[in-house]
Amino acid sequence: EFRRVLFRSRLEQLQRFAVFSHPGGTAVDGAYPFATLGHALDGLALDFALCTGDICYFTHEASFEELFMRPFRDFLSSAPIYLAAGNHEGGFPGRYAWNYDLFRDLFPYEYPTERGAFHSFVRGNVHFLSVVYHPRSADELAQQLAWIETELANSASEFRVAFLGGVNRRTDGSFDRIVRALADGEVDVVFGGDGSGTEQGELGGVPYFFAGTRHEAPPNFYHVEVRQIGRAHV
Repeated sequence: EFRRVLFRSRLEQLQRFAVFSHPGGTAVDGAYPFATLGHALDGLALDFALCTGDICYFTHEASFEELFMRPFRDFLSSAPIYLAAGNHEGGFPGRYAWNYDLFRDLFPYEYPTERGAFHSFVRGNVHFLSVVYHPRSADELAQQLAWIETELANSASEFRVAFLGGVNRRTDGSFDRIVRALADGEVDVVFGGDGSGTEQGELGGVPYFFAGTRHEAPPNFYHVEVRQIGRAHV
């Protein structure tokens, strides 16, 4: 089930993209129709897609191939899928030893740090920030917070969109600091994935859209349009 989200733009820059999540996170339970989703994306006439994490189960190349590269091969042949790293990309099940080296090798975005997995890009009039909610260390968290502040302060885009691999509450306060940085930078919307402890609503006053599954049906996926209709509005 794809839900529709509309960005009302002042500019004549039509964009269409989908947001989905979690093909690897529930794969062992047979709960996620990732192959079906791959076919569904092909029929939506999209410019690109965002995936909010967990495109593997265990962090090795065979799992990335099985749960992401092969099911979405046809879509990827004509349009990109931009990724946010979740806990499965970071070394799952190494709960306290996050390592994004393989993710960085497989998906060589323009990363602003030597070991982190967060990155940004601009498509048309939208500035996208791919945020990591499981930083590797306190130093990396500080780097990401400074990066978020700088990216948003210097953004000239009409819309700013953040997407991240999950919104599981962290007991060390790091997630709340990330949310505050995004809200202070006035992002327009946040898309998140994973599913554990996740609720639709707001994060720090910013509209939040949950994409993925919590081992229940139907999963939430989004078909987003950016088009010129009056004043800017999400």
